[in-house]
Amino acid sequence: AWEDERGGVEVSVVVTLFDYADVVIETLESIVASHDVGMEVVIVDDRSSDDGVAVVKGWMQRHPDIPVLLLASAVNRGLTRSRNLAIGRTRSANVMVMDADNHVYPTCLRRLADALDRDPAAAFAYATLEAFGPETGLRSAQGWHPPWLCEANYIDAQAMLRRSTLDRHGGYRVDDDMYGWEDWDLWLRLAAAGEHGVHVPEILGRYRTQKSSMVSLTNLVADDHRAGLRARYPELPWPGSSEPPAQ
Repeated sequence: AWEDERGGVEVSVVVTLFDYADVVIETLESIVASHDVGMEVVIVDDRSSDDGVAVVKGWMQRHPDIPVLLLASAVNRGLTRSRNLAIGRTRSANVMVMDADNHVYPTCLRRLADALDRDPAAAFAYATLEAFGPETGLRSAQGWHPPWLCEANYIDAQAMLRRSTLDRHGGYRVDDDMYGWEDWDLWLRLAAAGEHGVHVPEILGRYRTQKSSMVSLTNLVADDHRAGLRARYPELPWPGSSEPPAQ
């Protein structure tokens, strides 16, 4: 069923697409294999240089029963602008953010929506992901803890946020200098505002690793980015920001 028992869309899945024509169908098929959740899918193609738009249109024609909106940008907006564009077109209270090369397991959306229902104060919910590709392992495997978040971003973008959370904080920060660190900025912004995420300690999705990724490229300017985040959110418990208590 694509609508919940209340007759509305329960989860809007936002997928940002840029030059992933070869893998986006795997991602979309994983989404529509979800169980027991009313959903819609909003896809933004960020002026891909491949045939991603045509690939997605073909998939939509083969699945006329699925509520899908495809937004094909005439210019390259960048990740955060594309996400914000898609979020602005969603219709549900819960927004699941996904990149076009990752997967969800069939119970993921239901589990995350239930986690938000159980914790009305939570700003978002996320589950553990298994990495596949050149590098394997686990992502998003730890619970919400701002001191850990100040050490490193251990929470992947693949999470379910309340639409009210995104509206309250103005969506993803549009800052081209933070290329590849946009998700960390959002989690830190929520932490600085006293908000929290809830972790579902189950492996409910897959994260594709690649030899050359956005995050690896940003390591060249990592020190500058960290300093920028620390200056932006000085109230957070950054490493070395306070002296240990006297014995």
